[in-house]
Amino acid sequence: MKAYPKYEVKLYEDKKEYWEIRKVTRENRVILNKNGDYITLSNVKELDNKIIREKSKKKK
Repeated sequence: MKAYPKYEVKLYEDKKEYWEIRKVTRENRVILNKNGDYITLSNVKELDNKIIREKSKKKK
């Protein structure tokens, strides 16, 4: 099984926190996760002007 990269998005410009993109649904909704908290965005186009980065892998 291939491991796909995970991506994070910076939702708020005034905060230094990144939310992990968990899933994009068939209805173009986006589910984000951070420390067990979930946010659902109503449309994937809300991420157009946000900073998106590939999540760094933790070294064992």
